[in-house]
Amino acid sequence: MIKRITRSPDIKKLSKLISLFNRTITKKDIELTLKNPDYRLFISEDYLGMGVVFFINDFGRILCEIQDMVVLPKYRRRGIGTEIMNALINEVKSESKKCGFPIHIYLTSNIKRKEANNLYKKVGFKQIAYGKGKNGTNLYKLIIKSNPK
Repeated sequence: MIKRITRSPDIKKLSKLISLFNRTITKKDIELTLKNPDYRLFISEDYLGMGVVFFINDFGRILCEIQDMVVLPKYRRRGIGTEIMNALINEVKSESKKCGFPIHIYLTSNIKRKEANNLYKKVGFKQIAYGKGKNGTNLYKLIIKSNPK
């Protein structure tokens, strides 16, 4: 089960996920971040994986960026990443219905992350730029079409 975290996450477990990005966080960092209504953090049951969708209001249109998508290594290839991605996409669909216009979602992924890159395509993202070199980054896009109000 995937749930949106709006306050008071388990700092120790969240820190373990964040450490996979070679970053550290404090309780204050988390509290400040979660106060931002444009930042939506989704966590799998038992903190086995996480993903973030960040909404950007850009002069009358809304763009989204998916960030910090990760599953603990020993729990990969069990569908957790797909569940998290679907939760993030459903959050965007909900916002698109509220605002009444399409929302473009973007995400980037290092070319070395083959399984992650395959996951993004599997859930509907189109690759729009291709990374090159040892540390190249792929760019993906998915357009969520709104239903009329």
